[in-house]
Amino acid sequence: MDVPISEAVPGKSFVTAGEMGPDGQPYAMEVTISKDEGDTLIHLVNSGFSTDPKKDDDFNGPVSGWTHALRVLKLWLER
Repeated sequence: MDVPISEAVPGKSFVTAGEMGPDGQPYAMEVTISKDEGDTLIHLVNSGFSTDPKKDDDFNGPVSGWTHALRVLKLWLER
């Protein structure tokens, strides 16, 4: 998957941005990685969603995608 990075701080964070859906709704996704004692924290922020209830799938897709991706990451880290 080709993901355009619009901002990055190596080893700390990155932001992707673009347009979503057929109407070209702009979006941004921020990923920040930090340490808290011995733990690694990943902070995810997706923005740019429409408030129109007819476009709820635009919101539900990333929620489902991140849930799956984080479960797979957890599995890999535990093994």
